[in-house]
Amino acid sequence: MSSGSFFCVRADQRRPSENYLNQAFIEGNIQDNEGVSSLLINEKEILRHPGRKIWFSHLSKLERGKNTITVQGKDHSGNSASVLVHIRRESLNVHQLGARLRIVVTPFERESIGDNQQLSHGFEGLLLPAILKHRRFSLVERSRLKEVLEELKLSESGLVDEDTALKVGKLLAAGGTLLGSVLERADSVEIYARLVDTETAEVLTAVDIYGENVDIGLLRTLSRGLNLKLAKELPVAEGIVMKTDHRRITVNFGRNKGVKKGMKLILYQIGEVIRDPETGEPAGLEVEELGQARIESVTEDISFADLDYPSAVPISGRCVRRGIITLTSLFSFVKSLRHRQR
Repeated sequence: MSSGSFFCVRADQRRPSENYLNQAFIEGNIQDNEGVSSLLINEKEILRHPGRKIWFSHLSKLERGKNTITVQGKDHSGNSASVLVHIRRESLNVHQLGARLRIVVTPFERESIGDNQQLSHGFEGLLLPAILKHRRFSLVERSRLKEVLEELKLSESGLVDEDTALKVGKLLAAGGTLLGSVLERADSVEIYARLVDTETAEVLTAVDIYGENVDIGLLRTLSRGLNLKLAKELPVAEGIVMKTDHRRITVNFGRNKGVKKGMKLILYQIGEVIRDPETGEPAGLEVEELGQARIESVTEDISFADLDYPSAVPISGRCVRRGIITLTSLFSFVKSLRHRQR
């Protein structure tokens, strides 16, 4: 591209990132003094309109294992530039356990610069099925939300207030509350979302998305992208307990797996393989939940978590012991196929 060009993809090209979902959200911007005439992702044209400065968002399908995504821009003179994004899609068995962070999605607060554009109207309605599709989070049923709002004599617009939203989240037994804001300009939307721990009121993560020349197709892409970014910030990992010391446990993953302080774990013990009585083929595993823990400190490779009180005492005659349990986090899933020691 010309000497006045600039190309930025919001992804880490230095090393492969890890992903357990079947899609990746690719976003960025490209500008060129002569004008951008083409924008390709894996040879598929995604340019919505030519221009000197282009913002783009795109969903790319991921295959199991290593994936290389090529983003290529061209100007009107035929000059081109490209960026490679490397993503490794991992296969995890954690979803067999069915433990996911239960969240409530509140209406996003809106602000418009200029005339009231209402470009993002219906965004939350698109976000809900995107969350359900990828199964990283479970959602509070809309009927239950409506019941609680009626009991409190509130409308959904009242959930824009964070304190009110967290109060409702607690009543709904949600682990997290998704709050958001939307800034609308004449031809663009910028959406911020933050997931707040309903119990502690701490912000677990915050993400943003941006789009121009907004239509229903772009809003759908942005809603899916927002969900994928949340899932990336609160990733899935697998591991086991390495050490126990009263209520403190040490687990074998840390910042290298995206784990953060405050993430909550569910502890499981894996039992016998369940087999089909007729064919003898494996049909699943016996899984027993032992309790919960919250991560208090994190290093690059390990994390330290404190057991909640019910987990600090023997459960069904057994205590939490080193090496025999599986951890599944409400915020950072973990999974181990290690069976019960004999």
